[in-house]
Amino acid sequence: MRFTDLFIRRPLLAWVLNALILLFGLVAFSSLGLRPYPDVQPASIHVDTAYPGAPADVVQGFVTGPLQRAIIGAEGIDYYISSSSDGLSSITIYNTTDYDLDKVVTDVIGKVASVRGELPTNALEPVITKSWGSSPPLWIRLQDTQMTPEQLTEFFYRVLRPGILTREGVAGLVILGERPFAMRLWIDPVRMAAMDVTAAELQAAVRNNNFTSEAGKCAIASWYNPYARTPTSAPLTHSPASSYGKATVPWCAFATWRPSNWRRHPSARAAS
Repeated sequence: MRFTDLFIRRPLLAWVLNALILLFGLVAFSSLGLRPYPDVQPASIHVDTAYPGAPADVVQGFVTGPLQRAIIGAEGIDYYISSSSDGLSSITIYNTTDYDLDKVVTDVIGKVASVRGELPTNALEPVITKSWGSSPPLWIRLQDTQMTPEQLTEFFYRVLRPGILTREGVAGLVILGERPFAMRLWIDPVRMAAMDVTAAELQAAVRNNNFTSEAGKCAIASWYNPYARTPTSAPLTHSPASSYGKATVPWCAFATWRPSNWRRHPSARAAS
């Protein structure tokens, strides 16, 4: 007895099975999720490391090389492209389509951190970012006729950038043409040689004196000169200290100038 003999003797059963197969096919076709042109966004990870003052060959040997050897061991990497220029090392990593991008980023961060001690001391911290697509979807041009490029850059970082990053769907910003405030020093090598000063010492002196401090709190207090013959109330000026008996001055002015023989008046009270 063959398998087809059952359907020959019972044709109604064959019609029912064919109808069920056709029904299941229609249901499966209606819920089919495949598309002929799927929307696949190419994702990439960027590792940028700045090494100020170093030529391209030094950046390649001491920055890009160690980072490449560490990053190649991360999982989910399809291929990467690296470039070294004067003062900058750039590595672009592309992951495989069947691997989660966030896992690749986490693994790359760990690999970069493992070789951070091998990088030069003057090299800045590597910056790791991820992006989708080949170019940003939106470009914004910022221009003002009354602001200098430095003021415009400061306005962007303080006002516009926080507002843009808090918008829904914004993943990051790519800033081109920024002009931050900077101090440039032109040194005289002849005078440096005469004073036995090196460029490293000048750089260290500038860094040691580059700090930010609070202005403090201004208050009113009375001070008097015990050596004055006639105590009088007078504003603080650049006259000799012996001509004052008692003066009311702001506390914040004491950091600029105060006579060494002045003392706090016993009856003085500060008012903030």
